[in-house]
Amino acid sequence: MAQTNLTAAGWEGPLDTGIWTDAGEFVVNNVGGILAGFGEFVQTGKGKDVLIGETSDGPGLEILGTLETNQGDDYVYAQTFKGVALDNFGIFSTGKGGDFIDAVVVSDAKNNIAFNNAGTFDAGKGQDEVKATVLIDGNRGGNSGIVNSDSFSTGADADAVTALVQVNGNSNNNSGVANSGDFDLGNGSDSLYTTVAVAGKGSSNTALANAGTVETAAGADEIFAEVATLTNGNANTAIDNAQEINLGAGADTATGAVVIGGNGQSNFGINNSGQLLAGNGVNRLNGTVNIQGNGSNNIGFLNSGDIVGGAGKDYIYGDAMVMGFGNGNVGLLNFNTITTDGGKDFVHGQVFGNGVGLQNTGLIQTGAKADTVLGDNLGDGVGLNNSGVIELGGGNDQIIGLSQDIFKGFDGFGLIDLGKGDDALFGFGAQTVEGGAGTDSAFFDFALDGMVSLGSSAANQIDITAGRATMSLTNVEQFTFSNGFYTLGELTDLAAA
Repeated sequence: MAQTNLTAAGWEGPLDTGIWTDAGEFVVNNVGGILAGFGEFVQTGKGKDVLIGETSDGPGLEILGTLETNQGDDYVYAQTFKGVALDNFGIFSTGKGGDFIDAVVVSDAKNNIAFNNAGTFDAGKGQDEVKATVLIDGNRGGNSGIVNSDSFSTGADADAVTALVQVNGNSNNNSGVANSGDFDLGNGSDSLYTTVAVAGKGSSNTALANAGTVETAAGADEIFAEVATLTNGNANTAIDNAQEINLGAGADTATGAVVIGGNGQSNFGINNSGQLLAGNGVNRLNGTVNIQGNGSNNIGFLNSGDIVGGAGKDYIYGDAMVMGFGNGNVGLLNFNTITTDGGKDFVHGQVFGNGVGLQNTGLIQTGAKADTVLGDNLGDGVGLNNSGVIELGGGNDQIIGLSQDIFKGFDGFGLIDLGKGDDALFGFGAQTVEGGAGTDSAFFDFALDGMVSLGSSAANQIDITAGRATMSLTNVEQFTFSNGFYTLGELTDLAAA
């Protein structure tokens, strides 16, 4: 059956024809699909319009010109059994109202896309919902929920975008949302939920792949991206940001989660090699990997780009949980720059299994208020490995290295600068610590006894060696061991004795 062609006046199809009015129109072609062709400027009426296009192969709705559904709570449905369900190369605008765009692929083929936007998509004002779903039966990969290479905007108000790729079999190289253009959720409390679910083995799947700009603007926004495999999975990434994600003002959350039902290698909750801007407000950035079997080199949150927090309480969290055997797993790994600006900020890396809770070879810099940096190993590995620089700035800050092995709270040859304020360090291990201004304290879970060596090579400095590790501390005034409290002067006197 031929397509139904949309025109400025109305529509012409193999089953019916009509004209646009403000009463709300119902246009259906469930065999040949719907087309807004080159040069066509289609503007429906102000009522609630319904467009339903379905095909067995090719777009259910294809836009090469301009399609504006105008005012009203409009419903657009596009479905195909192979290829692209909704294909926009022109201008697609839904205008005011609570609009619902639903693109669906049900297929046993590979390389399908529910919603491909190579033009301009604007959902306009109103609480809009965009849903893109790919359902695959069999071992087929290369599928995407939403592919945007130009301009994708949901406009003002509380909008929801959902992308799902679900495969009943083994599958690789799928993406929930693949963006290389401008993806703007606009003002309002918006949400972007994107999922790749594989009922078998899966590798190299990405829930949110961003090589352009993703922006949520003002409002309490949420981005949730997940890759889940029923059995083994390698090299999967929930959020892969190579360019810019800007959460804007408001209490925002971005979560990238990989869940592997079997063994898993080299999976990433969040992999940021671009700019991740948290904006002002209470913001949460969460990257998690959960491996039910054996796994190595899994990283909850990997940063080789820039993470910039705004004027508010920022929470940056990376977690790698491996239930079986493995090594090289890291909760939060920073190669470049994490800055949190103002607010009581919390930077936390946690690992379960052989690995490191928080590993820093770059710069972690917190702001002027009471901040916390925590590396937590739920096993006997290193809690916080720092071979870069950690600057805690002003405020009464805390830095914590936790491990089941009390001498592996910290490791590395970097520098921890506690900055201004009455700061506290919890945990022990190889590290250089500068206390700075204020009355700073260190807390250790072992006794000061004959198994501990003390040395001092400069004024206001003490070297503590225990459990084959040496921690060098300068301008830290107070020390609490499991068997007593000492001042810096008392320790240097003991070292000289």
